[in-house]
Amino acid sequence: GLEPAPPPAHPASSALPFPDSLSSISSANSSSAASAAPPPLQPTPPPANVFRYERENATPRAGAENFALSPVGANSARVLHEMGLTGARRVSRKIAKAPFKVLDAPALQDDFYLNLMDWSSQNVIAVGLGSNVYLWSACTSTVTKLVDLGMAGPVCSVAWAIPGDTLAVGTASGQVHLYDVASLKRVRVMTGHTARVGCLAWNSGLLS
Repeated sequence: GLEPAPPPAHPASSALPFPDSLSSISSANSSSAASAAPPPLQPTPPPANVFRYERENATPRAGAENFALSPVGANSARVLHEMGLTGARRVSRKIAKAPFKVLDAPALQDDFYLNLMDWSSQNVIAVGLGSNVYLWSACTSTVTKLVDLGMAGPVCSVAWAIPGDTLAVGTASGQVHLYDVASLKRVRVMTGHTARVGCLAWNSGLLS
């Protein structure tokens, strides 16, 4: 009968040469990659002018004085600098915390719209108390009663003329009285107001 043929014997040299070739190729590639790899990055120091600002040349531009914070112009500042006035030190003034003089005013009206006190250029204070007007001199500390308006009162406003020799007194009846302080006499009465005269003001020889 027929006998099956034995399987072919594999030769001992049947191992393929691919592993050796692959290992040689990988080693060649690794050596070439190692030779072609860039050098490692080194940290560079920051520049020396980081966060350092230099002031520009302060050259005045045209129209720069329009945006200046000082009310003194460039030409005026130059003149003051030449005169030596810009370097003058300010002298501090001490203000007393306690009053050096207290005046009693028992009949002083508590009304915001009245002007019952005025200080003259001759250092005399006029105060309207009820229907009376009193004068207090800061030089001599003397009190003088100027007038008692009686039924024409009460006093609503007082105002000194700029020289300090004439006092205007406004009343609740709408009258304005002018007094010569040196002689303590009334020199004029002006009428025409329909309500009280709560405010007076002098401008040179004009009274409003």
